Amino acid sequence: MRISFKIQLYSWLVTVILGISFLWQLLEYLIYGEIQPRIVDDIVGLTYVIAILYAYKMGRSHEREAQRNYKHIENYWSNPPILCESVYNQKYNQ
Repeated sequence: MRISFKIQLYSWLVTVILGISFLWQLLEYLIYGEIQPRIVDDIVGLTYVIAILYAYKMGRSHEREAQRNYKHIENYWSNPPILCESVYNQKYNQ
């Protein structure tokens, strides 16, 4: 049974978020001696998650664009234009 890519992505994202939350709380406990829930932490965490998702989406779109451009270049070089030497000499060596 193969897991779909979206499920893998979202499970990875949840794992990363939980890992960061755990480390953040551990640091607060080590520094302050207690975990202090603040609204600023929630805002920063939400901003971080949005940035991760945006970077992922941009990376995927650039990857697709590069694949399209590569196919275009591959087609171009498999049938390159032929420059006749006589035409070149007439244009540039007068």
